[in-house]
Amino acid sequence: MASTRIAAEEKYAGAQVAVLENENLKVKVVPEKGSDIVEIVYKKRNLNLLYESPVGFRRFGTVSAPSVTGDSSFLDFYEGGWQDIVPNPGLVSSNRGASWGMHGESSLLPWSAAIADEGDRARLRVSTPLLRYPLRLEKTLTLSEGSSVLKVDEVLTNLGEQDIEFAWLQHIVFGRPIVGPGMSVDMRAGACTAGAYKQTRLKPEVEFDWPRAPASDGSVIDMSDAPPTGARYEDNLYVTMKEPWYAIRNSLVGLTVGVSWDLNVLPSLWYWLNNGAVDYPWWGRSYSLGLEPSSSVTELGIQEYMGKGNALKLREGGSMRLGLRYAVADGSGRVSRVDSEGRLER
Repeated sequence: MASTRIAAEEKYAGAQVAVLENENLKVKVVPEKGSDIVEIVYKKRNLNLLYESPVGFRRFGTVSAPSVTGDSSFLDFYEGGWQDIVPNPGLVSSNRGASWGMHGESSLLPWSAAIADEGDRARLRVSTPLLRYPLRLEKTLTLSEGSSVLKVDEVLTNLGEQDIEFAWLQHIVFGRPIVGPGMSVDMRAGACTAGAYKQTRLKPEVEFDWPRAPASDGSVIDMSDAPPTGARYEDNLYVTMKEPWYAIRNSLVGLTVGVSWDLNVLPSLWYWLNNGAVDYPWWGRSYSLGLEPSSSVTELGIQEYMGKGNALKLREGGSMRLGLRYAVADGSGRVSRVDSEGRLER
């Protein structure tokens, strides 16, 4: 039977952790920290198919940085996994008198949680009102008996008495062993540009077609292939999606993860590859790949998104729905599509 439960866990510093489980998957969520999905374990192989930061999990209020910068709140508490980020994914920005640091603010708030077991389905419902914007975000996670697909369905509601601009990001990050030798990424993507990261291999702000990225040394890098070993770098791509899905697979591990979502809400993808980047906050210890469905083309903050005309907007009293599917499958054959229910087509 599929089941849901909530209990304190030592690994997560005594925080209450909600667990959805069936024969195939065990999914862990920490409602009090942004409703972060911290683990998606494929039970057959006992592998967590999300990234785990070497910093580990820190409960809000248990540590305090000696000084605060615009990015420190998110990064100091970043344990890896999957964050839901509204209304300002990206860098420090402001709008209509409200301001946010990096990735503020839904990922830095406590969420309320309610569990429900419905025979062959485990469900977790989490929700939070934002502080600086009059938005309420509600999310339902569903895991059905016998399935290897986690279903995530969300509703964002404008509680204000005026229209509001915002952005939305699903900060999904993968780690070892699926990220590394043997890795491939399949997706139907169009134009891409690279961000101007200080440790990037890529030529920034030059448009190219996925997956062949121009490098700063004059070469061309296939971004769908496994990252080379023996070098330290951090690449970030802003990708315009032709179809709303991707698959990350690894021939050495023999596993594939597919993700699909609503293209009308999240038409872009942030591709963030950290291959042992040095200095704060990674210190050479992070090996991860973020494949992050996004409403915005870059990560420069809400003001930039509004200026380029790709911010989302909610009318007074209006709501917006978003559905995502996260599927796990044995094998590493090329994926031609992940459909709206999470089915992988090879």
